[in-house]
Amino acid sequence: MKSLFTPFRIAAAVLILTVAAGAFVSGYRQTESESKEQSPASSGEKKSPAVSETKNESEAEKEKVAGTKVSEESGKKLSSEDLLSALTAALAEKDFQKREVAVLELAASADNEGFRSMMQSFSSSKPPKKWAGFQYQMIRIWADRDPSAALDYSVNISDKELKRQMTGAVLGQWAAKDAEGALQYASSQPSAEDQKRFRGSIFWSLSQTDPDKAMELAKSQLSAEESSEVMSNQIIPAILKKHPERSAELLAQVEKQNRRQSIIWQVASELAQQDMSAAMEWARTLPTPKDQNRATSVIVMSRVQTNPQDALQLATQMPKGRERSQTVAMVLSNWPDDKIKEVADYLLKSKTSDFEYSPYYSVAQKLAKKDPRAALEWSEKIPGKQSRANAFSAAIQEWARTDSAGAAAYVSNLPSGQSQRNAIWSVSRALVGENPQSGADWAMKLSNKSIRKQAMQQVMQQWGENDPKAAADYAKTHIQDTALQSNSIGTIMQQWGHVAPQQAYSYLQSMAEGDQKVKLTGDLMRGWVQDDPKSAGAFLKTLPEADQKRSAGTLARNWSQNDPQAAGTWASSLNEGQAKTDALRSVVNSWVNSDPYKASQWLGTLPQGSSRDQAVSTFASRVVDKDPENAIKWAGSISDEKTRSDSQNRVLSSWIRSNPDEAKSWLSNSDLSQDLKDKYLGK
Repeated sequence: MKSLFTPFRIAAAVLILTVAAGAFVSGYRQTESESKEQSPASSGEKKSPAVSETKNESEAEKEKVAGTKVSEESGKKLSSEDLLSALTAALAEKDFQKREVAVLELAASADNEGFRSMMQSFSSSKPPKKWAGFQYQMIRIWADRDPSAALDYSVNISDKELKRQMTGAVLGQWAAKDAEGALQYASSQPSAEDQKRFRGSIFWSLSQTDPDKAMELAKSQLSAEESSEVMSNQIIPAILKKHPERSAELLAQVEKQNRRQSIIWQVASELAQQDMSAAMEWARTLPTPKDQNRATSVIVMSRVQTNPQDALQLATQMPKGRERSQTVAMVLSNWPDDKIKEVADYLLKSKTSDFEYSPYYSVAQKLAKKDPRAALEWSEKIPGKQSRANAFSAAIQEWARTDSAGAAAYVSNLPSGQSQRNAIWSVSRALVGENPQSGADWAMKLSNKSIRKQAMQQVMQQWGENDPKAAADYAKTHIQDTALQSNSIGTIMQQWGHVAPQQAYSYLQSMAEGDQKVKLTGDLMRGWVQDDPKSAGAFLKTLPEADQKRSAGTLARNWSQNDPQAAGTWASSLNEGQAKTDALRSVVNSWVNSDPYKASQWLGTLPQGSSRDQAVSTFASRVVDKDPENAIKWAGSISDEKTRSDSQNRVLSSWIRSNPDEAKSWLSNSDLSQDLKDKYLGK
């Protein structure tokens, strides 16, 4: 295991993705260079896109696009054909900066048709997204001149992702100069989905340049729900990164806890990069202890890689609770490998097992890379049972990867019990993950018969999950012990039954006979019925009677554990014979444990016959301890005389053993045969 994704890391990753998704909601997330870029200021009265004027081509103007100044030469126009030819030459330039300048100078000289031709040329390149950066730059220049034309192009792009990005770039550029006009355009779209996506792009762009203006517009022009979403995902984080002192005021406007945490995460990360002390001071000003802990945790995490000791000190100063345990665990799990002994000592000295997302696993794994025995000895000193087990598992797995013989010898000498079973599981899992056959070879060489059986079962279960045929072939040709071979193939069949049961059944027909075939078919059915009992039942009914007899009882028993009614219906639909008898009895045995009353109702629907008699006999024997009178009555309903007599005798014998006075009193007043009365009343 090369790296460990602890539950805390997973939770952190999910939160980061949530933040990213929120910032991107319904719109285009600009690149870092684009977000820093200032849009060219427009002069004069604001125009809607329908009446916007292109800039006077005689006017010399400098635009800063992605850090490159582009001069627009007066009166210089190129035909679409010449533009494309020049673009091809520009893109062939090997130096990136020269290539960028050349492309952007062409954009400066293009009209609407020229822009359209160049953008289409980019889109038709292979791969089409190779020049995405240039497309973003060009579409923004185009949007600055004529947002209507740029939008007309972007909304008709066939690639959905590119369409979203290009449209977002246009709307963002437009919103920087005329947010109301851009919002009016977004609201005019026929699709509600497009409206929301476009508004998201607009507010994201505006929140980068004028977040207070964005907040004002969100409150006045959006629904309450959409306004809340835009505020918490885009606007408030943008404001707080510049004005953290407004945290209490703005966080109070965020109702949903997950969005509140997302904002804190974004702002804390930003502030921590700028000034750690100021970030910690800001965290203490947040309105609730939960907010403070969340912010502190994020700040600490930003410190781990550069100064883990400092990060640990900050984490341990947090109030005790879930946030503290998560943060401490994360710091310890990310400690430099060459100083892992410090963490191991710290964990033992802390004498606590309350780390909700335990660092013990990763620490034990790192220790085992240098000295597996020392890692195992360390794991035995851990106070918490689950943490101790996690550390032990990590150490033994790491040992098995580097020295399987040494790990196997260690496992063999462990006392029998749960620790040994856990160790066997860990070693086999590590070996099978690397090479299944090497795991099986390791298990076969274990001298202790009981340990060998456990190890082989673990290996075959894991191997069977991924390649059941290869695992079965190995068991057939390499395992000489008949019992161990049968047990191993049975484990494989159960796993195979989950993924390709009919293929498993066909394989079974070619390699097993007699009692072994009965057992292995039952193992297969156990796996199959867990995933798809109806399919398993339908398939079994297509088999020859001899094969049905082998598996009907097993299938019905396993099916009944989850759905006895459906299992009973299936069992009663079988043709009269041993398969049906076994299936009905299995249903009764399972159903009577959960609901004997419903089981008895179902029995009452069965037609007379040998299979029904056996099912009733089973039912009577199972309920005699709780309801002996009904048990004897059910036994009396059996049609076959011998089966009825045998069942009545079993019920009466059991009743008299458990409560002789009650049983004899009832029997003396019953209408049962005189022979039975004489037998049990002693006359």
